[in-house]
Amino acid sequence: MARLLSCGFEVGSPSTVTLLGEDPLMVSWGGTATIAYSSSIKRSGAQALRVTTSSSTNGGWAYQWSQATTVGIFMRAAVYVASAGLTNRVTLISIEDNSTGSGVMIALDTTGNLVLGNHGTNAVLQTGPLLVFNTWYVLELSWVPSTGATAWRINGISQGSTTGQTGSSGTWNANLAVRNNVATSSAADVYYDDFAVNDDSGANQNSWPGMGQLVLLLPTADSARTGFTNGAAGTTGLWDATNNTPPVGVASGSSTATSQIKDATSSTTDNYQATLQTYSAAGVPAGATIVLVQGIANHGNSTTTSRTDGVQVLTNPTVAEATGATGTVAAATFPTGWTTLKTTVSYSPSVTLGTAPTMEFRKGTASTDVAMCDLMGLYVEFIPARAPELIGHRSPVRTHARRPLAAVFGG
Repeated sequence: MARLLSCGFEVGSPSTVTLLGEDPLMVSWGGTATIAYSSSIKRSGAQALRVTTSSSTNGGWAYQWSQATTVGIFMRAAVYVASAGLTNRVTLISIEDNSTGSGVMIALDTTGNLVLGNHGTNAVLQTGPLLVFNTWYVLELSWVPSTGATAWRINGISQGSTTGQTGSSGTWNANLAVRNNVATSSAADVYYDDFAVNDDSGANQNSWPGMGQLVLLLPTADSARTGFTNGAAGTTGLWDATNNTPPVGVASGSSTATSQIKDATSSTTDNYQATLQTYSAAGVPAGATIVLVQGIANHGNSTTTSRTDGVQVLTNPTVAEATGATGTVAAATFPTGWTTLKTTVSYSPSVTLGTAPTMEFRKGTASTDVAMCDLMGLYVEFIPARAPELIGHRSPVRTHARRPLAAVFGG
């Protein structure tokens, strides 16, 4: 495994995050921040995450997973600070030991500088550039829990490396957290986009995630079907029942045409194939480099018996089918009983930007239970081509503590 998580906050709303594996789980720290999605301020795709805190609230989101303490962790988040009171230091992103809270962070200090620090003690390890409000920055942070080795980058430029706190639990959080680590809080309004977590294993994405941007290609037309109908038992328009952002998901006996697709036939070959948006239509510009793709689907079963389904990308590119089980709660109004199914990650695939990919959702267990899917799509990470006039004319950027570091690849 190398890429552990790709999250562009494309699936819909904070209420989806506990079920949709492309989004992380929401957690809060000692307060109730306002959590929302923004379609106006975003770096790429349809929307970004917005976390707003007051002088008495903290809040954020975390991706949590388990892994050996010796594995190197790399996280990325595009961050846009609209405002911050700067009464005290405010954490923006962090990697931490889930049990002890030890780890490392990138924060905004009271002078407006980005700093690297220890998450558990709040001690500053290194000071970086002055942050400019209302500007996208790509923040990257690395940490090896067993040794405390840490480094950080801003907009792809190294800010240094050092030794921070160590971790030992084996369960880690990658946090997008507007968190005040001291007693007196500072109000802040922060947007996040293009969140990614890598480890240092495998042959791809085994280091810094880089400057990539994330979009989600959604269904736009039916391609083929066997057995499946839309939620109202119709045989056409199934694509409009699988492009729900956020997911809709209702019980099989109270479906509407656009809520989900379903199949009650006892079969392991019944499937639905959708034509997706083209890469260009989803916002991937001409000349872009495709870093990776991953198919996702949100599925459920009509009974409490766990059943298997499959999802794959059939064309442009081909990504082999992945199978996964539904939960043991009967699928009802989303999110009750709905779970996420994802393909493996395909790294550096060869694709045609103007051609629409196709995806398939398959009923994998022979049962008269109703198999359902209310969202499927293709997550795509890309890097835009550099403007020709900039190539070979890049001015050196210093990271003096008081010099702003301009953001790049915004939008």
